[in-house]
This record gives sequence, C-alpha cells and structure tokens, in this order.
Amino acid sequence: MKPSEHELKLLGDYILLPIAITVVNTNRIEMETSTATLRKLYSDTAMIMMNRMREELSVVRQKLDERRIVVIDTEEFHEGEYVHYPYVLRGHHGMFAINKEVIRTSVIAHIHRYVAEVVHIVALNQANPTSVLT
Repeated sequence: MKPSEHELKLLGDYILLPIAITVVNTNRIEMETSTATLRKLYSDTAMIMMNRMREELSVVRQKLDERRIVVIDTEEFHEGEYVHYPYVLRGHHGMFAINKEVIRTSVIAHIHRYVAEVVHIVALNQANPTSVLT
C-alpha cells in the first residue's frame, strides 16, 4: 500500500521538522554565547520559532496516528545521497527515501517560513501595539 501525496508530505514533515528544530536550537545557543548586540532578539526569535515548529510537529504526529502511519525514525539508514526511513502504513511496511540535498533545502525552507511568520507577528504588533507576541 502506497501513501497518498498528503501522507508523503506528512512523512516528510515528520522527518524534517526535528532537523529544523535542531538547526535553530544550535544557532540559538551559538547566538546566546556571542557578543552580538542583538543576541537577545535572535535568541528569543529562535525560541518562538522552535515552539511553533514543535506545535506543528505535534499536529503532524496526530495526523499520522489518525492514518495509522508509524515512521520508524530510529532505524534510518544512509545509502549514497539518500536517507531511508522505514514506516508502517495501515499494517503495510514501506520505505520513505529522501535525498540529502532535498533535506537541506527543505529544512532551510521550513526555517525561512518560520522567520517570515515571526516577522509578520512583529509587524502586526507594531501596527497594533496592544497585541501580545505569542
């Protein structure tokens, strides 16, 4: 049984979001130890982004559970330019393969999307100073 297009996106998000969280957290830690003037802004922004990514990952996990899909991410294996993740889809075993370059560009795209979201929130806050950043 093959996953639908939507299910493939869920599988990808399930794999990519934790990588994006790790990248943002690594950058947050580096920024906190730097002497950059705006380090607090960058660190706080990274925390907001990671919280939102974790929320999205939670939704992805819930949707996978609803569709009876389990990704066995502890058993990933690398083969050339691909990383393979075994999964069970409604009782049927399969393998989700993703190119390492696709992982890199997709993680960057996820991070850029969250940066844009935070910038949008800040812009809204500027337009309406009584609102609160969440």
